[in-house]
Amino acid sequence: MKKTLILGECKWTLEAADRKVMANLVEEKIARIVPKQGHWRVYLLGFSRSGWTSGAQAYQEQIQRLPARGENWVTSGMRLLDLAQVDADLAQWSI
Repeated sequence: MKKTLILGECKWTLEAADRKVMANLVEEKIARIVPKQGHWRVYLLGFSRSGWTSGAQAYQEQIQRLPARGENWVTSGMRLLDLAQVDADLAQWSI
């Protein structure tokens, strides 16, 4: 059975979040979170109040081109958002 998870990180700091925030999610946390049964597609979502560094954005592009994999999971994409983008999306959705 194929299943999908959306996993994310949220940072509420005054500095832009860097690559290690999302890399830690991929390298350390996914394997602990994904159930052992089934085949999982994992979509990654990052939210940072103050945006993302160029290194984090490059990592997002890397994951899009070359998905990360584990024993029974594979990433299916990554999206990095900042507060301005979330505010804009919410304003558009409320129309």
